[in-house]
Amino acid sequence: MLDDREQLARFWLTTQGLERPADGPPVVVLPVPDKRVYLERYRRSDKGGPQGLRADESGWPVPYFWDLDAAMACMLMLLKAADIGVGAWLFGIHLGHDELVATLGLPAGLLVIAAPGFGYGAEGDRMEGSSVTIPRRPLGDLVHHGRW
Repeated sequence: MLDDREQLARFWLTTQGLERPADGPPVVVLPVPDKRVYLERYRRSDKGGPQGLRADESGWPVPYFWDLDAAMACMLMLLKAADIGVGAWLFGIHLGHDELVATLGLPAGLLVIAAPGFGYGAEGDRMEGSSVTIPRRPLGDLVHHGRW
């Protein structure tokens, strides 16, 4: 989690190539899933042991489950923020990811999957962007009952 001015300034410079936006969030969370932790956990006796179904990556029906789990944690943070009136958004890190990982001192092989930001809106703030201008798709286009 980044929550001081220096950390946030370095984050914005590294990932966006610019200074921290005046309206940027005061807190940015950087979720870092770790496959090794999952595999270690599922090698324990209460989860099947070293020969168990999920003891290695090939035993997981959905590749990169650890990444999905981290993404779900992001969604829970975003939903909770909405529940308590905190502004939140999720953005990807398209620039400077390797430099960010090095700056954070992450162990080899770990990646930051996204960057949820949190903060309170300023007086008079309005929602902008595609979430306002593009209507939501009809439920029938999103939910399929029994088959596609």
